[in-house]
Amino acid sequence: MERWVKPQEFVELKEEAEEIGYAGVMSGPLVRSSYRAGRLYQQAIEQRNVAAASPAV
Repeated sequence: MERWVKPQEFVELKEEAEEIGYAGVMSGPLVRSSYRAGRLYQQAIEQRNVAAASPAV
């Protein structure tokens, strides 16, 4: 093992990914690329629909 990643680091990585525009993010010690992919896809579609329905400022 190279280093121990603390749980808070996963929270910070998730927040950083959301800030730069990722619509769906799962971050944790046992998360893999396909982890809950269906749920993340649905979340991204819903987020896109909400953004499209919001009036432009």
